[in-house]
Amino acid sequence: MAGEPGEAAGPEERAPSPAPAPLLQQSRDFLDLFWGIAKPDQEARLAATAALGDALRSAPREAELQYALKRLIEGLGATREAARPGFSLALSQVLQALEDVPLQGVLEQIREKHDLQRKKLFRSAAFGNFFGVLALFQSGRLVKDPKALVACVQLLQSLAQHRNHLQDLPRRTLVDIVAEIPEPVFEEVLLGVLQADLAAAFSTPEQLQLLLVGLQKFPATTPTSGSFSLTCFSRLVEVLQAAAKSVKKEKVLPPVGLDLLRVALQEGAFELFWKGVVEKGLLEEHSGPGSYTAFRLLGSVLPLLSLEQLQVVLRGEVMRRYGDHVLSAQLPSRFKFAPEMEKYVDSFLEGCPDPEKQLAVLVAFSSLTNQGYPVVPSLWPVVRHLQPEALERYCKWLRDMFLRPDLGRCLEFSTSRQKKTASVFRFRKWLIQRLSSIVENAQVAKDEAFVMGIARFCFFHSFFETKKPSKDIPESEQQVSVPLDMSGLTRVCSASLLQTLNSLPLLGEAPKTAPGPPRGKANHGVTADGRLWAQHLVQYAALLLSHGKHVRPVRPFTAAGADEPQWVEVMVEILLSLLAQPSRLMRQVCRSVFARVCPHLNRRALQLILDVLDPDQEDDGAVVVTEEPGRKKGPDSSEDSGSEEDSEGSEEDSLDEGSDGEVDSGFRQRLMSVLQAGKALVNGQSSEEELDDDAMLALDARLASLFAEQKLRAQARRREKDQARKEKSLRCDFKIKVLDLVEGFLTKQPENPLVLELVEPLLAVIERSMSRDSAKQEQDFLRKTADIFTNQLCRAKQYCRSVADQAEELHVVLERLVEQAGRQADSAVALYHFSASLYLLRVLKGNMPKPPAPLGMWAPRPHPPPPSQGSSCLDLARVTRLYAEALTGFLSKRNSPFTAAMFVDLFTRHPVICQQLMPVVLPFITTGARPYHQAQACLLLLKALQMRELKQALEGPAWQELIGDSLRQTTESLRAVGKAVNKSAHLKMFKALELLVFLIKTAATAALAALQTLRQSDHLGTTGRLSDLTWQALKLLGVPRPKEEKVKVAENKGAPEEPGSRKRKKGFLPDTKKRSKRRLGEPAAPVDGEDPGNATQGTKRKRKRKKRARQQQPPLGPGVNGTGQGSGPPSGTPSPRASQTKDPEPKAVVNGDAQSPAPGSSGSKRKLRGGKRKNGLEAAPAATPLQKKARLPPPGTPSGPKARRKKLGPEGSAK
Repeated sequence: MAGEPGEAAGPEERAPSPAPAPLLQQSRDFLDLFWGIAKPDQEARLAATAALGDALRSAPREAELQYALKRLIEGLGATREAARPGFSLALSQVLQALEDVPLQGVLEQIREKHDLQRKKLFRSAAFGNFFGVLALFQSGRLVKDPKALVACVQLLQSLAQHRNHLQDLPRRTLVDIVAEIPEPVFEEVLLGVLQADLAAAFSTPEQLQLLLVGLQKFPATTPTSGSFSLTCFSRLVEVLQAAAKSVKKEKVLPPVGLDLLRVALQEGAFELFWKGVVEKGLLEEHSGPGSYTAFRLLGSVLPLLSLEQLQVVLRGEVMRRYGDHVLSAQLPSRFKFAPEMEKYVDSFLEGCPDPEKQLAVLVAFSSLTNQGYPVVPSLWPVVRHLQPEALERYCKWLRDMFLRPDLGRCLEFSTSRQKKTASVFRFRKWLIQRLSSIVENAQVAKDEAFVMGIARFCFFHSFFETKKPSKDIPESEQQVSVPLDMSGLTRVCSASLLQTLNSLPLLGEAPKTAPGPPRGKANHGVTADGRLWAQHLVQYAALLLSHGKHVRPVRPFTAAGADEPQWVEVMVEILLSLLAQPSRLMRQVCRSVFARVCPHLNRRALQLILDVLDPDQEDDGAVVVTEEPGRKKGPDSSEDSGSEEDSEGSEEDSLDEGSDGEVDSGFRQRLMSVLQAGKALVNGQSSEEELDDDAMLALDARLASLFAEQKLRAQARRREKDQARKEKSLRCDFKIKVLDLVEGFLTKQPENPLVLELVEPLLAVIERSMSRDSAKQEQDFLRKTADIFTNQLCRAKQYCRSVADQAEELHVVLERLVEQAGRQADSAVALYHFSASLYLLRVLKGNMPKPPAPLGMWAPRPHPPPPSQGSSCLDLARVTRLYAEALTGFLSKRNSPFTAAMFVDLFTRHPVICQQLMPVVLPFITTGARPYHQAQACLLLLKALQMRELKQALEGPAWQELIGDSLRQTTESLRAVGKAVNKSAHLKMFKALELLVFLIKTAATAALAALQTLRQSDHLGTTGRLSDLTWQALKLLGVPRPKEEKVKVAENKGAPEEPGSRKRKKGFLPDTKKRSKRRLGEPAAPVDGEDPGNATQGTKRKRKRKKRARQQQPPLGPGVNGTGQGSGPPSGTPSPRASQTKDPEPKAVVNGDAQSPAPGSSGSKRKLRGGKRKNGLEAAPAATPLQKKARLPPPGTPSGPKARRKKLGPEGSAK
């Protein structure tokens, strides 16, 4: 069976086999191949098919072949869709490999197995017959067997009637068979069989395609009676409409459509077919499938047409309808055909080697416009396939259309709701964007000359105009037929072009002499000679400015003066003009371009930026800020919808003004005149006479005219106010964008000396903005300015280090900043001035003075000392006097803009100044203007004393003197304090007590360190009185005397063993007590290699040396009654452990000999039994001496009653 049981085969296949014996004789591997053919995985099916072919080809046996054919034929009608093509392919491979298998017999088996007469299994039978014929056709042997070929064609014709199951598969297979057979076979075998189908060609798309294939393959044999005559156009349109609807879901071109195009070209009736069938047929019904089929025919026919035919098709109705579709398909829910058309054009340009055809197609699509704007995008990737000649000619066409726009040559269309008008400005805008996109496209083959030509063209016509042609400027020789709208072109062209040039990769290879980029950075925005594209462009601008007789700038450059402006100044002018336009794109462009330009910035270019931010030049009108035309407005700002509301609002304002305030005197006089002329008012009072109807009507008319005139005046005033408000908003927005340039300069060039030129202008902006009430937009401007000034300038990690020549000027600016800070009424403004002074102080301190010039050629150059040795440009005495005056004013004046945080920042950042200002701060602890000032003096002194740098600078007596003066001033200040009745007095007490606590801790720490040093030294001697006095002083400072601990001195195991120290055996005398048996006059034997003559003297000398070493050994610390215990650790280090400082444990000695360890020691635990010896001596060991050791707590151990109550461990620490 084919496939899995019950799934891969139909009910008929599951019937029991009449001869099961051959199945049982097959191998398991061979049977598994049929299961693999039915698997859903295509790779598995192909592998099983190849394995089956190899198995039958290598060892062909009749039983296996018959079984394989049976299984494959059964699988043709399997219920699984993936199994049917697998068995069909496997059957075709088997028939192709084994040519001795007759096709007619296989076809008979297929018909017999899949009988079409069985109604219940008709669907499986239909698929079985179809895939069986397909297998015979794919085997390649069907052409060689005419009978089988005719039988297969007839079977396909019968299957074509059952479209419910097979759809158009039989007809398409029939077309494929006709396309593959040779002409003699078609004429002799199939022509008679297909005669009925060829006669009914206009009935279905499949039959028409069969006729078209026959006409293409066998034009002389296939019968036709004028396929493209006028009488058959309607029938062709019907067939194409049906074919378009049949592939509506697939969104592809029906195969019959492409065959119709080929036959029409073959018969020379293409134009007749295009106009009669496509333009007047498919497009007439305005249906979706028909229109999309026409568009697909247009895209598919491009490679088949000649140049003349391309021009006819690309300017016809199909192109107009395509443009209308692109315009209407911009809604989100509409189907968009533009991506598919782009693929057609891209494929054509890629495969077309003729530049003429390429240019014709690209120009035709670029000329399809709606109100002057082309429907294809300006950034169209298809240009990457253009030949160099076609690309050059296309760019020339773009430039010519920009200079002399001829909209009559464009294929203009408009929708039913649009007016038939064309805009030259829209067309020029698209042309400039297309030129810029060609430069931007990295896949377009171009060189530097080509890019520079486009850049010069766009730049010239954006900022300059021609007065008289010049040969030196080729762009001036090109005449402009329609005047340019420069305000729009400046916004549209230069932004995208500068952005493109700034990120343009290197074109070609750079010469070896050109400077390369830094390591790790790509070559972007530079030419082959290493210069920036922007620099080339600005040099071109300088060239244009130098030819004032021939060209003139549209907007005058402020940098132009007596001297010729440098290129960077012109570039800054261009960037400022671009920033004046309300566009986010231009803001990004200017930021990226300025990042490349800022290393070359000079003083005049920087001044151009600062002039925009200068508050004194707001009303000069140096920079014109324009509002973007066509910008979408909100419902509240719509002029058309809000005109009536404005009039009503102005009228209400006038009424409110008349009720709440004084009415305009001019309007009052005019009203009085009208009333008096109408006799409604006499001598300023109402007239008692009654007016007739005519007089009343005349008076009403005059009053209505008067009030209407007053209403218009009110509207005009309100309009002026709105315009002024808009201009102010645009100007503020422009300034915010200019701050991007300032921020970029500070970020990229923090070490540039020009950074110092930004200090005072930014302070002026901050001071001016904080001195007046501002709206939200101005608050944003102030916030951004303050952030840049504080974070990017004053607190920058890097600063200028090459201002040695400007030291005097910087000192003057520093003095001016501090003086301005002292004159401010607001502390917030004073803080910015003070921070600026600290920044300049940092710059002066970090710069080296200019070294003197050497006396001669060979004179050695002096090495500048480090900054810590006073080698900076800072005049310390001058700066100290400046800040001392400021500090005195802060602590003595009742209302001072300075704050304590300012001077704390000064002390922290510049400890040298802090050391000089300490004598200024100390007296104000008691002599401050108010308790608040005294509290601030305490705070400043506390912050200064806590600085490590100040303590290191004032080591020794100077530091002690400062601490003593501070103690005296603080205690005197506290004595003078009464009851804290107000907040200032409370603050003073609080700060004074904080300072006093710190001073006491500092003095106590110094005293404690001195006592510890004294205690651990040997100056106390061996007397206990000095040690007790030392501990009494330590107790006053909070360090208690540790408890004494009794420690038994144990035996020192590490001591060298002396002769005779071994434990003697019981009942025997020691060796030293034994009488030596030696001959008279013979010396005693030497001990342990000792000199025999000096044995006794050497032993005595060793004992004396050990005794002297024990006496000279320094003590561990003061013990009981001043006894020492060994050398102690240095001051400030933890005490060593007891095991590391314990003396060697003495051993019990009997008669001068070392014996076993004493009881309780670390020696042997064996009991020593006392007994009488022969010499009468007692062997009992001597008593172990006891020692009292005083343990000191390590530094940092808490002291006090609670700490003393803690039980101390063996190492002096709490358990």
